[in-house]
Amino acid sequence: MEGQMVVGSSRLDEALIDTPDTLFSKFEHLGVYGRAEVQEAADASGRAMALRFSDTEIFPSR
Repeated sequence: MEGQMVVGSSRLDEALIDTPDTLFSKFEHLGVYGRAEVQEAADASGRAMALRFSDTEIFPSR
């Protein structure tokens, strides 16, 4: 596939599904998304998913 490459890898530690407000409150200290963005990501049931990663390694070459 042209134009696609792997530049790093991470370990998936946890997948959390909850209300946008709960997820935002738990992770707002990371400063990645605002409350409105998390609310927009919710599905029809009013739930959103947060993925927590660790051991991220950026490869020295693509």
